[in-house]
Amino acid sequence: MEDQTRNIRRWVREYGHRLVKIFVEKVVSSTVVSDGRPELAATLSWTGDKKPAGIVAPNLDRLPRELVV
Repeated sequence: MEDQTRNIRRWVREYGHRLVKIFVEKVVSSTVVSDGRPELAATLSWTGDKKPAGIVAPNLDRLPRELVV
């Protein structure tokens, strides 16, 4: 987890973005529906409320295969 966070912080710095919040989900399969992913649900809810420019993830496999669940 520390490596992923460090890589995200480095990417944000290199590309001139501002990191506002970090959500950390404990290790679960990407096939688990959002009810089993409370931090993913919180991320998507927070994203809708705060209107950030985007979400940064270390790999696409950190996100669910279907964003509409």
